[in-house]
Amino acid sequence: MVVTNRKEIEDLVYKVFDALDPSGMNTNKYKKILTDMSEEQFAKWLKDFLEDPNEQFCYDLVEFQTKLDFSTAEAAAKVLNIPLMESLYL
Repeated sequence: MVVTNRKEIEDLVYKVFDALDPSGMNTNKYKKILTDMSEEQFAKWLKDFLEDPNEQFCYDLVEFQTKLDFSTAEAAAKVLNIPLMESLYL
């Protein structure tokens, strides 16, 4: 999946977090972070994020409230078009 502009990048981040966390807590966190950035700040953040192999998005989890299981991971992988299951032939 290739994204070319800020809106597409933000929408992709939100779709993945919506799939991972149906409560919306993580999506709202990233909406606050990303929408408060100017275009220049966003461009710098994105450049730094993509150049640093140790950079990552953080998923906030509230124990016993947030559901994180294979079905939510599978839904997020589907948004990113990442296959999780493969057929094996012996």
